[in-house]
Amino acid sequence: MTHIQPIDAQSQRSPNSVGDCGIVLLASAGGIGATIKVLSALPAHFHAPIFLTQHLPHDSASELAPLLQRRVQLEVKWAATGERAAAGTVYVVPPGHELEVCRSGLDVRRLPKVWSNWFDSADLLLRSVARTYGAGAIAVTLSGMLPTGLEGLRAIRKQGGLTLAQSERSASFFPMPQAAIDIGMADMVFPPERIAEALSLLADSASEGGVDMVGITRP
Repeated sequence: MTHIQPIDAQSQRSPNSVGDCGIVLLASAGGIGATIKVLSALPAHFHAPIFLTQHLPHDSASELAPLLQRRVQLEVKWAATGERAAAGTVYVVPPGHELEVCRSGLDVRRLPKVWSNWFDSADLLLRSVARTYGAGAIAVTLSGMLPTGLEGLRAIRKQGGLTLAQSERSASFFPMPQAAIDIGMADMVFPPERIAEALSLLADSASEGGVDMVGITRP
């Protein structure tokens, strides 16, 4: 069943519209499979940039970006400092790094060798997307074992953005999305394919200045 949380930022956005948007996918344990399901269901002409932060080993080489590129229609690349975010592109945060998104370009920085830094960097990314995209900021919390990104989700909601979480039955590990749901930081709770459907409708309508939320929130 679809789970709908009340939106606590109605005064900052029309309840039926969203403007120019930027999307964060937040994933940890079990999240790669969920990410593939979301991204593979999006069309090549997707009208928003996507910023993916997946909890990866700190100092190990990763094949996540090329793996995703083989599975999805969107362009997938490692996030790089100075690059301007473009629609239809997935920017993957490299392992051992954090990403801050600005209108002037991306800022990628190496993390200190402390295990908790990835969890802090998730909040940094979410807060930066909230600042940059305002009411057009969208965050998706996927499978993971620990509560992560809650302060960043609050920042997105404060700006009038939208927050989605993966449903329990579809998640390999539910604690991370459950934490977002439990504190009221999930406007919608869907399985990955339904998340992709919602993101497509939001992104396709962003350039037109509004989207009918009824079509997204219907169970």
